[in-house]
Amino acid sequence: MDEEGNVIAKHRGSQDAVGFKKTIAKGTEFIDVKTKATNSDKVGKFDVSMQIKYLIARWELGNTNTKDAKKELDEFKSIPKSEEKIVNEFKINMKANSIFKDTNWKDKDAAEDAQKELYKMYKDEQIPTSEGDLSPFWNQIMTYAEKEIHADAFEKALNYYKELAGSNPNFKKWFEDKEKVLIKLKKAEKEEKKD
Repeated sequence: MDEEGNVIAKHRGSQDAVGFKKTIAKGTEFIDVKTKATNSDKVGKFDVSMQIKYLIARWELGNTNTKDAKKELDEFKSIPKSEEKIVNEFKINMKANSIFKDTNWKDKDAAEDAQKELYKMYKDEQIPTSEGDLSPFWNQIMTYAEKEIHADAFEKALNYYKELAGSNPNFKKWFEDKEKVLIKLKKAEKEEKKD
């Protein structure tokens, strides 16, 4: 945390010296971006690119909410061409995050509507990149793809989890079970195409 009590980094990763060093580096990077974003140059101009990066970092750390972040983003008169890609990714991240936070997942119909919306994002190649939303995104894609028989989406979600888990033996059985589901989905898709 900084002197104002704001989170400057969240530890995700290994619980060893290497993992903690990465978290410290993220905190240092956050402070550097904050400094560049909040201090003007000699003629009173602010670095818009740094202000955008600072906004995104604050949102990802939970120091600002989606509603306020959208409002702040709308206040930029223009987005530098060099930042258009990260701004578009940011909008996708906020959209996915809003779906996760605004959905009553205990309500079957609401959960199904949210899954459809997330699947549409997947089909439109709007995949979130924020660490906090990526895993839940692929979890919902996997669930929806199994239910609606979309083998390609199920396989992409499965590959995401394989990459995430690496060679961790604790997930071996889970992956074996999901591979069986994938085989069934591919078979079901072939049968559908025959009809």
